[in-house]
Amino acid sequence: MAVRLRKDRGLWQVDWRDAKNARHAKVFQNKKEAEAFDAFVKLQIKHDIEGLDEAIEKELGKSQRRASSSETKPAKSSKKTTTPSSQESSTRSTAQTKASSRKGRGRPEKNSLPVEEPPSPFATLETVAKAYLRDRQFTKDKSYSNFLDGMRIPLELFANKRIGDITRADLRQILILQKAAKKTIAGGRVKTDEPVSQATVAAKMRVLRTVMRWAVQNEYLETMPPFPKIPQPNYKKFVPPTAEEVQAIHDAAPSHIKRVVMLGVYSGVRIGECELLKLRWEDVDLNRAVLRVQSAGKNPSMPWREVPIREDLLPLFQQWQEEDREVGAATLIHRKGKPLKRIQTAWENAVERAGITRRIRPYDLRHAFATEAIAAGADIGTVASLMGHSSPLMLLKHYQHVQTVQKQRIVASLPMIRFAHQDCGSSSSKEGLGC
Repeated sequence: MAVRLRKDRGLWQVDWRDAKNARHAKVFQNKKEAEAFDAFVKLQIKHDIEGLDEAIEKELGKSQRRASSSETKPAKSSKKTTTPSSQESSTRSTAQTKASSRKGRGRPEKNSLPVEEPPSPFATLETVAKAYLRDRQFTKDKSYSNFLDGMRIPLELFANKRIGDITRADLRQILILQKAAKKTIAGGRVKTDEPVSQATVAAKMRVLRTVMRWAVQNEYLETMPPFPKIPQPNYKKFVPPTAEEVQAIHDAAPSHIKRVVMLGVYSGVRIGECELLKLRWEDVDLNRAVLRVQSAGKNPSMPWREVPIREDLLPLFQQWQEEDREVGAATLIHRKGKPLKRIQTAWENAVERAGITRRIRPYDLRHAFATEAIAAGADIGTVASLMGHSSPLMLLKHYQHVQTVQKQRIVASLPMIRFAHQDCGSSSSKEGLGC
């Protein structure tokens, strides 16, 4: 595959070959659209969904032909009949196809589904799921795999059912099976006999609900069927590492994990490829002592945020910068100058060498940042902003135990007030508030 600029037309062109080695090309007005489409086609090829448009149009054509024949075919005749309207429609469709091919390489429409005859009365759930997938054009494996996980059970049950015929009872059946599903690992193999968490069930049902809403917006469906109540996610509470555990992991870790520990504890960034592992030296401003963190995409209103660097850590950052210049490393987390996509194995080995037997995840460093900041009396809204949350609700939900300690400290710090004309009663109560 390739993305190139056509200098003769001033357009960006994407060239690729499908599974049958046939060549294809599409052009776009700008490079960003071309690169997004290029990533989408690569994902199609990787997951064997090449030819998605043809599959959708074929399915819609079958449904429309069935509907047309049921309206025009005589009741007691088994012979196939072709009405003038269907001939005219077929002729018009052929002409449109030829005209489209004569246009050549013009800019493609984002949604090339038939628009003259809305497919909503005939489209199946599978058809709509494919159309939704084509319209969204996922460019990340994670987004695509989440879609497949959420739609696996609905498609197993009702792939060939018209989407307009799906009832609340059908949705309840899907919900029951989602709750009964077992935890799996990569490849779909069952991991344990333990059922999936409520958070996982809620996430999978949201995928189906999103597809149904999209179907309404795109006229596949007139109204949304009433969804059963989706269970509230019951997130696990992970105890963040103590200062002693953090120190032990740091001392037992290789150099790149030492940096993970320091940045996780003192900046609160998301530990993973979404934020920490893509942090580059060009995002570090040592003169102003700030990190410019490109947000993970969970908060569209905050594409990036600035996190202050502690003054006593500036010499350490300068040392890292000098070391990375020698090996030509562009990212802060790397091995021998090469950026990393995952650190799980190195992290687990460091935890084991530190003599820690309980489970501590890299992401728990972020929890440690939030816990210590709130316990120290930091404002919840400021902590949420530093961590890249769109609102403090996430912190209010997950750090209630820290707030309780903070509330006790606030109440204990209230000044003593003596109220006039107050009968304090016993001598022991005279030592209390207002006596």
